[in-house]
Parts: sequence; structure tokens; C-alpha cells
Amino acid sequence: QQQEKEEEEEKEEEEDDQHQHRASSISSSSMVEEVTDSVMLGLRLKDGLSLSLVRERFGTDVMDKILKGAIGAVSAGLAVIERDPHTNQPTRLRLTDPDGFLVSSDVITSIFAEFNR
Repeated sequence: QQQEKEEEEEKEEEEDDQHQHRASSISSSSMVEEVTDSVMLGLRLKDGLSLSLVRERFGTDVMDKILKGAIGAVSAGLAVIERDPHTNQPTRLRLTDPDGFLVSSDVITSIFAEFNR
């Protein structure tokens, strides 16, 4: 009877672990979806993507990946990184008009590629 009780407790612990793993996967995939939506929508707007909100909502690592993915477009004059004048922190990433908007899908693809590395 004691052995049955121990086996049942072990089974419950395993189920709890599996549930926690699924929950973290869901929140992780949910976060990826939110980041994807934010980048795709933000960069298609004239004002661009608020990096301040990205940093606040998803963290510095996500913001850094976005910036790394956009560096080619910035170097080519297709995108601009705006910075806070006091802290020099990146605050916004926007595409130039009209050239950046014409290649927005390429810029967005480069950003997403950083998340798959």
C-alpha cells in the first residue's frame, strides 16, 4: 500500500512537470506571435516600431535581435533608428519613405531570421 501511494505521488509529480512544460511552451509561442505581430505591424506604419515598448514588453534581448536584424537596412539607408537624446537608448525603428517601405518584407524577414539563429 505504501509503494502504491509513492507510485501515485510520482505520477502526479510527472504530470505537474508536463503541465508546467506545456504552459511555458504556450507562453513562449504566444510571445513569439506577439513579437511577430508587433514587428510586422509597426514597420508598416510611418511612425515605425516603438523599441521602447518592445524593450518594456518583451525585454532587451528581443529588442537587440530586432536591431541586429535591421542593421543591414539601416546601413543601406532603408531604415532609421531613433534614439533618446538623453540616454542614447534606441526608442524607435522606422523604415524610410519610400525606399524602405518598398523593401519592408525583406527588412522584416531579416529581423525574423535573427530569432531563428
